[in-house]
Amino acid sequence: MKHMFILGVSAVAMICAANAAADSPLLKGQYGYTGSASCLLSPFGFNSRFEVVDGNSRSNSSNVEGIRTFNGDGTGTDKSTTLTLAVPPTPGFQPNAGSSTSTFSFLIIRLAKTAAGLPMLSPEPTKERF
Repeated sequence: MKHMFILGVSAVAMICAANAAADSPLLKGQYGYTGSASCLLSPFGFNSRFEVVDGNSRSNSSNVEGIRTFNGDGTGTDKSTTLTLAVPPTPGFQPNAGSSTSTFSFLIIRLAKTAAGLPMLSPEPTKERF
């Protein structure tokens, strides 16, 4: 769940950062981002009206902040911090909080087309505008 949330926020940050540098085909610089999410969890699922099946559920909320650095050659790094809180009313579960930090490097790749017109990943970093 956390990984999907962070990836979603990261994708939005990359799109916004790309728009901010539309005058340059090579994105370069540091761009900050923030995001939030909430999640309702139920061990036995939900019915067709999205109601908790057995009344036993818990919820949490998360916030993320980070800085994505683009090096201008299709590579970069990301450093972020996430805070997650689970608070009442959640019968059967104690309130808790947690935080995590993450750092990763990335390579922006481009989609090329095969001779048959099917998409494929290009091994070269992208040099064109997003």
